[in-house]
Amino acid sequence: MKQIKKQAILTAVVTAAVSMGTVFTLSNRVEKTSAYFTDSEHHVNSYTFGDITIDGTETDWNPEDAKFMVPREITSKNPRIENTGTNLAVGFIVVDSPILKNVTLSDDNGKLKPAADVEEFRFLNAEKNEGFNTNTWTLIDSQYINASGETLASAMTPSASTPAGTAFRRYVFGCKNAIEGGSAEAPVKTEPLFNYIQAQNFVEGTFRTGEGNGIDVKFLAVQAENLTLPDGTITTAENTKNMNASRLLAIYRIAAARADFSDLPEADTSNHLNLNAEKLS
Repeated sequence: MKQIKKQAILTAVVTAAVSMGTVFTLSNRVEKTSAYFTDSEHHVNSYTFGDITIDGTETDWNPEDAKFMVPREITSKNPRIENTGTNLAVGFIVVDSPILKNVTLSDDNGKLKPAADVEEFRFLNAEKNEGFNTNTWTLIDSQYINASGETLASAMTPSASTPAGTAFRRYVFGCKNAIEGGSAEAPVKTEPLFNYIQAQNFVEGTFRTGEGNGIDVKFLAVQAENLTLPDGTITTAENTKNMNASRLLAIYRIAAARADFSDLPEADTSNHLNLNAEKLS
């Protein structure tokens, strides 16, 4: 900041007072004058606040491709977070995967499996292998959820049969590294959580034509720095790199407690970008 310098100036002031009929004259008496050297500074500190703004995008998703799917059909779906805000953010993606009750699948050799409750789709990575992109994303929580949104049981270790009344399995993934700040013009993008979905190898007659459920994907982010975690740790830019599941879960609970999942704006209409990462007007 620029320092304002003041030059010390010594001045002598002579004042003559004139009154009607009386003349005052200056005497030859010499007064002692004290000289004071002074200095002052004025510092103006400017502060600006950043923001946490993200967009959820699925640039390869085409709803038309998901109409009238057949067993084992693969279609592109690549949910990722794009940080269009100015600040470092920790990002999460929550996926609700619908479960069909008491359906029969066929294995790759055409052999029928016993009827069971199964997820409607498989998630595939960039190589079209089953699974998520775990180089970037870590599974931090999973639950079986009923149609009312209530948690029935943990699904971190899926059981042989899902609890009665289960409507979907919820996956909660955290991004291992905090996402650098960007802008609407130049967002910072994560790797997709997954790249494709594949319909299970359903046996004909498992459900009626035209029926099906949607995969619900939610995107969430919170500031990466200056969060106080339950163990007393205060997050920094450095300790939000290469985070493990435990730290991500602690941060997620802070973020989720402040998010209203029941009234989230649609990703294609909120913030700066639509689902195809096109800038909103």
